[in-house]
Amino acid sequence: MKKNLFLILFGVILCASAHAQASFKYAITKKSAKFITITFTGNVEKNWHADVAVSFEECTGVKPEGELKKVGTNTYVQTLRIQSKHFLTRGYLRYICCNDKECLAPKYLDFSYSSAKKISKTSKKSAAKK
Repeated sequence: MKKNLFLILFGVILCASAHAQASFKYAITKKSAKFITITFTGNVEKNWHADVAVSFEECTGVKPEGELKKVGTNTYVQTLRIQSKHFLTRGYLRYICCNDKECLAPKYLDFSYSSAKKISKTSKKSAAKK
């Protein structure tokens, strides 16, 4: 009985630790009258790496400029060109954590920004995408 309890607890601990390999946050800054940048910064545990991609669900009055760029260890930047006085962008960062043995299920970080909001740094915690 004690052995079974130990195995169950050990399995729960392993499962809990397997899902804590990375987290991301974002900041949105206005670089000029024509450009906004979204900076995604990750905290990835040792011996793990994150594969990332950005997706835009809505871009009204703004247009992504180029691809998502890696600018440092676990830091990525997406530039947006402002095309209208009134704009809205909404999307998510998808990231998958892997080590040399396995990859975990993807996680998602939602973001949104509009010209109606004051430009400032904003952070959100990751949430599961349905």
